[in-house]
Amino acid sequence: MTGRGGERGGGERIAAAAIKRGDVVWQLPAPNRHHNVIHLMAESGLPTPISGVQGFVTDGGRFVDRVEGLQIAKDAGQIIRECGDTSQLYSENLW
Repeated sequence: MTGRGGERGGGERIAAAAIKRGDVVWQLPAPNRHHNVIHLMAESGLPTPISGVQGFVTDGGRFVDRVEGLQIAKDAGQIIRECGDTSQLYSENLW
């Protein structure tokens, strides 16, 4: 089955790097990385060091952690390179 842009899979795709702090999800679209989200959060006045769960937002608007994000990205054929801990997704894997 092919999804958008001829990629494999027809389900969700990873769309943005994100950090979930409490009930709020801070996100920036590709090609931003988590450090860009951290910078945004700090500039918005949150106390540093910034804390929260690092993950991703899917094209459906759902926050997922790095482990679930890896499976979604694999299923969607989004992985362009291997790096870091191979049990988790990193933005460097995607863009």
